[in-house]
Amino acid sequence: MKIYLTYKTVDKPWGGANNFLRSLKEKLASQEEISFTEETEEADIIFMNQVSAGPGSDKRHYTLTDIKKMKEANPNARVIIRAVSLKIHFYPTGPFKYYFGNGWRSDRNVISIMNYADFVIFQSAYQKSFFDKHGFRGKKFTIIHNGAADIFGEVLERPELKDNQDLYILSSSVGKGKMKKHDLIAAASLLDRVKVFHAGTWPDDISPEKINLCGVLDHLALKKIMSRCHYFYHPAIRDACPNSLIEGLYAGMPALYNSAEGSSQELAHDVGIAINEKDLSSTIRQARNSYEVISDALLLARDRYGIKRAAEDYYKIFKAQIEAQNG
Repeated sequence: MKIYLTYKTVDKPWGGANNFLRSLKEKLASQEEISFTEETEEADIIFMNQVSAGPGSDKRHYTLTDIKKMKEANPNARVIIRAVSLKIHFYPTGPFKYYFGNGWRSDRNVISIMNYADFVIFQSAYQKSFFDKHGFRGKKFTIIHNGAADIFGEVLERPELKDNQDLYILSSSVGKGKMKKHDLIAAASLLDRVKVFHAGTWPDDISPEKINLCGVLDHLALKKIMSRCHYFYHPAIRDACPNSLIEGLYAGMPALYNSAEGSSQELAHDVGIAINEKDLSSTIRQARNSYEVISDALLLARDRYGIKRAAEDYYKIFKAQIEAQNG
């Protein structure tokens, strides 16, 4: 099985998609029957991360014309797309800017390619719901949650939490948009006996208050902080399937998540606590009281957040699509 990945990854930290696809490619390539090629003409699978060409490419994005040319050169290749997002969903700039700017054209390109593809992989049921709302009509699709790199599964023991100890929580995000809810991260840092660590970037227009800002970290440095923290704090909304949350859960950290619009509840409802935005103190009390029980539950469910499970699910889809093509 030869796979052409249209998204070119880089080895340094570059957001969730880059981290996930780098791990996925490494895990799939470790199997003897799978190889990755740089020639579309010899590929069995043309695998796309929506329309992005990735940070390792000079090209910004693919169009429907680009994909049709690939198919003309290799009619037997199966085009499989991993859905990401739509501008109208993540960056609602208002009707005028959306329709007369680049937003509408960009989203039409995405939807047209997804409807043309042989198969679409959604990252969550939540994600599929907003693609359905905005024009996805494909009949061949599945939902596969992301998986975290193996290194996060190496965090084997959770720190103790005694009554007289501070609760350590970690948040992580590269984006600075309003949907990340940095204000809620900052607010948590002001609570009694709570220490907040934040990995990634921080917006200039929001005070970090008492947060320990760690900057953008590689996997090894992030793993070290995770081993010290009790919970992963993810107040963001509208995420399709946040890789940072997946990484935290795979590292054995129960989640403090936002149950509003997004996929966080879908991912962490049984291994986390929904935050109360209007009363973060009550959320922290619940987190302290439930830490051992939720940590034990996550220990049993941990493997579902790893890249091994995700790679197995992707492989099944790739194999089934090749078999369908060969009749």
